[in-house]
Amino acid sequence: MTDNTLYYGDNLAILREHIPDEAGDRVRADVPDRSIAPARDAQEEDDVTLVVIVLNLVSAFWASWIAGKKGRSKLNWFFIGLFAGIFGVIAAAMAKSTAQLHAEEMAKAVRLEEEEALRRATKTGTT
Repeated sequence: MTDNTLYYGDNLAILREHIPDEAGDRVRADVPDRSIAPARDAQEEDDVTLVVIVLNLVSAFWASWIAGKKGRSKLNWFFIGLFAGIFGVIAAAMAKSTAQLHAEEMAKAVRLEEEEALRRATKTGTT
């Protein structure tokens, strides 16, 4: 160890590597410069933002693909997946296909016709 030497780096690493144990019983270390922290925080925020954008794009394409398989509008579900993220994918997966909707509408129409025919038959007295 030499006098008037400035060490730059992690305090514990410098102490272990360059300063002998017999050199003293106290060490004063300056706190890290706070001008570095905001840049580091901004970089972390940028990283998080990038991850969110990528995940939402993946969700958008996934929701669009699911909707296309069900005969739904791919473009509409792309935007739902883009803005809702994984919740858009879940909604697309839970949405009924156009074939299911058509079958339900047909079953409802048949049921209504049967009820109407039964009503008419009851009014005329024939069954």
